Order: sequence, then C-alpha cells, then structure tokens
Amino acid sequence: MATVVLPGDTIPPRALPLGTGKKKTLTLGPGLHHIPPSTVAATIAGALTTDHKKNAAAVEANTGRVCIAPGGKEKIQKKIKQSANRANVTSTPPSPTTSSSPPSPPPPPKPFTAF
Repeated sequence: MATVVLPGDTIPPRALPLGTGKKKTLTLGPGLHHIPPSTVAATIAGALTTDHKKNAAAVEANTGRVCIAPGGKEKIQKKIKQSANRANVTSTPPSPTTSSSPPSPPPPPKPFTAF
C-alpha cells in the first residue's frame, strides 16, 4: 500500500528503507528534503515510493509542477511544453509573507543648509 504525503509532512523513519551492507546512505529523490539532523519532509504531494535495493525514497507525482526545496530561493515552476530533449517552464515567485509588525517609519528629512 502506497503512503500519500502532502507538502510539509514529516516522513516517519519506519517508512524509509534501512541501508544494509555497503549501501547505508539513504538517497532522497524528487519531492523529499532532508532537515538535519534526521528529519525527512515532503515538498510535493504524491505517493511515497521506496526502493530497498537502492536504499532510495522519492515522491511520485504527475502534476507537471516542481516545488523547489526550502532553504534557497523558492519558486514554483510549471511545465508548459516538452520535447525529447527540452522543457519550457514558467516560474512563479512565492507569495509574499505577511508580517505582524507595522512597517518602519520613513527616515527623517535631511536638514537644509544655506551657504
């Protein structure tokens, strides 16, 4: 049974593959983001898939959209046209965050000096 995840969901460790032998490093694919020290969160909605042989996990989604992982400049990109070796996308900046503090007052005017 596939686990459905939403953006911001924390992936429980029991849902991720455990590395054995030489391949102990977990590989995170599209839709997953590592938050140190040991948290893994989803960045897109979809089905969580794991590959125990490759020790990898990813989120499968067929939306044509990509959400850039937090930590950098966030953008939402939508694929508008695709060919064999090229994809055209449109980028949308993230919505502005609302602030609860009032805006800062303008600086005082500079004094006028006469010669």
